[in-house]
Amino acid sequence: FLSRVARHSAIYVRKDRIKTAQDFIGKRVGVPEWAQTAAVYGRGVMQHELGIDLTKVKWVQAGLGEAGRAEKVALKLPNGLELTPIADRSLTDMLDKGDIDAIVAATPPKDFTRFSTFSISFAPSCARHSTHSAPAPAAGRR
Repeated sequence: FLSRVARHSAIYVRKDRIKTAQDFIGKRVGVPEWAQTAAVYGRGVMQHELGIDLTKVKWVQAGLGEAGRAEKVALKLPNGLELTPIADRSLTDMLDKGDIDAIVAATPPKDFTRFSTFSISFAPSCARHSTHSAPAPAAGRR
């Protein structure tokens, strides 16, 4: 199964808490599974495109829309990284109630129009509800 989706838009944030990349520092960010491909790419965007030190983020793992989701593989996390599994709540519920500040996932949380995607938009037509301004195109490039 090939998704063919750029994961730059897989980061969903509370509009009232995260407006810039530096706002992720010290925040709680949820993932359905640490090893989920969309989450891997989303974290790559955060680290390599936005310059966020992933060890400065407090990570939580839970089901996106339902409680009880668990990792499918054994994890070997980088030194200094904090990942807390939460079995009795969903990421969407925690984001809605303000217990986490963002979600990195393949699909949007339920009622995601109340939240915002934090994305790097390479063209103005790619921006949905971006809290990050698109970079200006290089001279002579479109």
